[in-house]
This record gives sequence, C-alpha cells and structure tokens, in this order.
Amino acid sequence: MPSVDMFTHMRNWIVFLDTYVYINNPSPDDYLFPSITATGTLHPGSPISHDTIQKWLDEFVDSAGIQLGTTRLTTHCFRRGGAQY
Repeated sequence: MPSVDMFTHMRNWIVFLDTYVYINNPSPDDYLFPSITATGTLHPGSPISHDTIQKWLDEFVDSAGIQLGTTRLTTHCFRRGGAQY
C-alpha cells in the first residue's frame, strides 16, 4: 500500500527539510519534525509539542471514522509492533 509506505514518505520529508528548511546545511541539533505555526511556517529550532501531535492524532482518528468509544489513541500506541506495518 503506497499510502502507508513510511520509508518513502520519510525520505521525501528529509529531502524537503534539507532543501527548503535547512538549506543543505543541517546540524545535529536540528529536528526531524520542527514546530509549525498556524500559518504553516516551520521553526527549525524548536520541536513539535506533544500536545500538537496528540491533537493531530485525535483529528486523524476522528476523520478516519475509527470508533474508539471512551478510549483514545496516544503516541504510545505507535511504538514498535503497532506501527511497523
């Protein structure tokens, strides 16, 4: 399933960051997922907050129509086994 091929998507994201954000000069302190403002501006010096990631995850689950009842998917759900396929 090409839509879930994270190897390709991650490589494309790294090329984008290197080309347009870090301008072919990344440093070891740069973030793979820098913070993004409401206007879409990337801030390479600061990471995305946990709250932002959780908010996006909640939106993705809701938009996909996944019925969880009273439970909630968290970032912990995507560790190793659950996210490898």
